[in-house]
Parts: sequence; structure tokens; C-alpha cells
Amino acid sequence: LYYEDLADEFAGLLRNMPFPYDLFVSVKDEIGRRTCSDRFSSLPMLGQLTVEQVPNRGRDLAPMFCTFGSRLKTYDFIAHLHGKKSLYNSGATTGWRQYLCDGLLGSPERIRRIFSLMQGEVPKGIVYPQNYHLVPHFANTWLANRSGGAEWCARLGIAPPHGYFDFPVGTMFWARGAALRPLFDVGIVIEDFAVEEGQTDGTLAHCLERRLVLVSRHQGYPAAIIRDQQH
Repeated sequence: LYYEDLADEFAGLLRNMPFPYDLFVSVKDEIGRRTCSDRFSSLPMLGQLTVEQVPNRGRDLAPMFCTFGSRLKTYDFIAHLHGKKSLYNSGATTGWRQYLCDGLLGSPERIRRIFSLMQGEVPKGIVYPQNYHLVPHFANTWLANRSGGAEWCARLGIAPPHGYFDFPVGTMFWARGAALRPLFDVGIVIEDFAVEEGQTDGTLAHCLERRLVLVSRHQGYPAAIIRDQQH
């Protein structure tokens, strides 16, 4: 949660959780740590709360796989969200964060339906909302991440796709822990991520985002995409 001013928004979403859960929050400084500890500590259904200050490197995915990875990989189910503002595009995708968060944690009933997908007769390994309507279709390609994507796909023993392919654009999703296990075990370290310079593409974080569905399918778990009912 890079922007601690979003803590109340996320606390409201987390109040929809119908099941007991543990919460791991990465923040950039002491102000964020105090804010999140205060806002989240009394949430209903919350078990363990972990708030840790992390380097401003690798955005939301470095904390997931480096800071918290050894702990997260022990869980059967994982939800990954982050305080996305996309300030670089001057408001072109306003509402994107809210759309993704609502699709994943918008109500107890929505969360229960997602769990039914992950525990059904053909269990889904990763569940996420379809692309936000203001995100261009060409986002579902490698863009500037082809060479990095090919290198990491090789490390994971996965054939890199060509053209358009599915992944959670915006990097928010529910997943089975087993579906993402190779990403937790491949040995990603903080130094693999570029120093933060406001990059909009071509980083390891952008490559990781594009490998989530590939890894889940490689593990034998198909993906499920939540339809946008408004557009």
C-alpha cells in the first residue's frame, strides 16, 4: 500500500471477507506502517496482521514474492491487491483500481463465488476481473517485456506465448497457492527488480504480471475471468 491515504478504502473492502484470513501489508515508510496498523488491526475475521516497511523497488510484486514469499506460499488461497493510482497517465484510467478491487472483494457473496470457482469440480488456479474498459486491448501482449518474459519463462520451464494472451492486467487477483508455487520457488530476489524510476513498462514486475496465468495453467489449474457487467 504505497499510498497510505487509501487505507480506509481497503479496510472497507476487507470488511467484506466472509472467512478468517491473515493480512500482509507492505508500506514505504513509518507513516504508512502506523496508518495501516491502525486502520486494519480491528477488522472482523482478521487473524494475523503483518505490516512491513519495504524498499521502493519492484512495486507490489517484490513484496509479494521477496518480502512475504516464504510465508505466503504456505497458504491454500491468496488474494493480491495494491494501492494502484496510475498517476503517469493523467487520469486516463480513472476508476481502474476501484473496478478491480470491487470485482475481487466487493461483497461477501462475490468472494464466496470466487471461492466456488477455486474449489469447484475443475478448480481454477487464478481468478481475476476482465480488463478494465479503458485499458487498450494491446496491453494483453508482451509489449516491451518480450525478452525478459522469454528468459523467465525458460527458467520456469514454460513456453512463452505469442501475440495476445490472458493475464490480470493491473495485477490484482485471487489464486490457489499451489497454482503460483513455481513463482515462489524460482528464487526471485529484490535485486532482480530495477531501481524505481517511474517506469511504465519493461520491468520484471511487468514480466511477472504476464506470467501469472501461464504458471497457473502449467500447474494444471485453468484461469477464470470475471465478466464486466457494466460495459
